[in-house]
Amino acid sequence: LRSADTDGTYGGEMSTSNNSISVSPQEQIADQEQKLSVYENAFRKIKDATGVGTVNEMIRKVIGQESTTKNLVSLSAQHQTKVEGLSRLQKSLVNDVQVVKCSLSVSSSSTKKSTK
Repeated sequence: LRSADTDGTYGGEMSTSNNSISVSPQEQIADQEQKLSVYENAFRKIKDATGVGTVNEMIRKVIGQESTTKNLVSLSAQHQTKVEGLSRLQKSLVNDVQVVKCSLSVSSSSTKKSTK
């Protein structure tokens, strides 16, 4: 709950009788209780959804998730680079195998011609 300012107002709302509607302290309290109820209900929903019981726990959880997300993005980039390197290596090895096959084929055919 917010406490009244030194002039008896809540957050700059002044209660005057000069051409404005005056808000009684009971109405101000009722308004504050309604706002508090809304906040408590919202926090209860957040607590149910996240399993976190306090605001401090929630802050720690969000900060931890940010750190985890950054770590996962970094690992993803590292592994993507590794996959790309391995893919290039695979293509190079497949090409090398083809070259060896061709040279064996040429060598085999020249050996057959020379034995004839």
